[in-house]
Amino acid sequence: GNRGGHHFPLIRDANIILQVFGLEKVWGHETGARTIHRQTAPRAPGFCASHPLFSQIKHLDEGFSNTVLDEMYLKRGFRELVRCSNGKLLTCIKEPSASFSGDGSGTILISGSATQFLCSKDAAGEETYMSNLILYMALRQADVEEVYKP
Repeated sequence: GNRGGHHFPLIRDANIILQVFGLEKVWGHETGARTIHRQTAPRAPGFCASHPLFSQIKHLDEGFSNTVLDEMYLKRGFRELVRCSNGKLLTCIKEPSASFSGDGSGTILISGSATQFLCSKDAAGEETYMSNLILYMALRQADVEEVYKP
């Protein structure tokens, strides 16, 4: 199918929701199908192992077909979670805390890997990642106690 711009149904649906929040559209197609590991540095390929979503995860399948996200999200209160094996932004989150989101919007996750949400038990880390994600997405600011660690 055509995976560009507004034509692919999942991308079109995601863009409708992103538009409601006043956020940039996602578009394009990147071939994935690789297993990624913990990031060695920020903006490196892999996942942010220090985030609670990746608790007990050592490897994660990036999905076989990805739509990468614009880096602009990281300047709008979102935190980098996953980068594709090619280093492009794949998943980001607006945290449920005042210091991360600042606007009280609650938790918002944007992922360019719809195939990760199919939760294949054969895909590396998927089952644990999806379980963690379901619980984490229910958090709101009132559920989070912020602690400053110098």
